[in-house]
Amino acid sequence: MVATADIMEFIMAVFAMTGAFLLSKLMVKEAMLTFITGNFAGAYVAISAGLPGLLTQMLFFITTGVIVLWSLKKELMQDKKTLFYFIPVIFVAGIALTVSIKIPSVYQNSLESSYFEIIAASFAILGSFLMKYEDKIKRYGFICFIIADILYIEVAVSNELWFFLVQSIFFVWTSSNGLKNLKKEVLNAAV
Repeated sequence: MVATADIMEFIMAVFAMTGAFLLSKLMVKEAMLTFITGNFAGAYVAISAGLPGLLTQMLFFITTGVIVLWSLKKELMQDKKTLFYFIPVIFVAGIALTVSIKIPSVYQNSLESSYFEIIAASFAILGSFLMKYEDKIKRYGFICFIIADILYIEVAVSNELWFFLVQSIFFVWTSSNGLKNLKKEVLNAAV
């Protein structure tokens, strides 16, 4: 029988990888909507796996995603496709919150975090913060994401979170592509 945590980890990985792919293509609005969905599922995974660093990152990413969407609210309200993206966000958030309440212990594992997890979460949060700036600074956001996800590979393996492992490997690739696409965009804008 498949555990709820495994399903939520799968949902987290699928939506987060889709969001990373969209962001690497510089499609910010669509990326934020899919990231928020993946991050609600990720918050559930972090709670059930006892990873407070990852939980902090997920909550921060949900908040930053909402802030970015709020800044795009006029554009979002004019785009009818946006409503399609909100359906999975609401659905996954509801499942994550409902099932989280039913977890007997907030953390099934100990509250100890590995240094890798805390450092990875810190780099991921810093990367998210840097992404809102001009292109010269934004590139460091992608570099922070690459470092974070290399560290998250160890966290995923040590906690046997296999979908998270695939997600972290995929994120290294999408962040590298995002960096490459950003460089192309800067070069094209200079011409």
